[in-house]
Amino acid sequence: MKKKVMLFVAALFAVMLVSGCGDSQSLYEVGTPNSFGDFVTASLNGSETITPAEFMDNNLTVVKFWATWCGPCVSELPVLQRVTEEYGNRGVEVIGFMFDAVHFEDGSRDDESINHAFSLLEVAPDFRAFVPDSLILNYINDHVPFLPTTYVLNSNGEIVYHKVGASNFNEWSGLLNGLLADE
Repeated sequence: MKKKVMLFVAALFAVMLVSGCGDSQSLYEVGTPNSFGDFVTASLNGSETITPAEFMDNNLTVVKFWATWCGPCVSELPVLQRVTEEYGNRGVEVIGFMFDAVHFEDGSRDDESINHAFSLLEVAPDFRAFVPDSLILNYINDHVPFLPTTYVLNSNGEIVYHKVGASNFNEWSGLLNGLLADE
């Protein structure tokens, strides 16, 4: 009996790991303003910064919280590249905050993880990846219990979609077409 329970727990853990590990219940109701704070944070290579004001320049901004060790996150990168290619001209931008780009203990950059990310991002050259600053780290700590986690914000900065887990291109296409039609 004990062996069956252990096998069940192991199987459950494996399913959670592969599926993105969590439910899609939003901690913020759709339609509420984002609460990422007034962050200013740099890209992985340090060549650019981003602030929440940039979200207002887009019809929709896809904000992805991801990590290099997260299988569903990595497998979704080519999909996010295709989303950027096919929806960028319609005012959709995809950005990501890399969970493991910093050491949570002190907020310092984790150069080993960042270097690993560069090789993973070769399949998604237009995916803009950023190092979380202290405000984003606080947000992750309080509101992102599983990876990948995605928020889509409209041009008013309101959350119009939230999901835990990865999506395929058909899911993204249906969602974005519907949201853009509402804009």
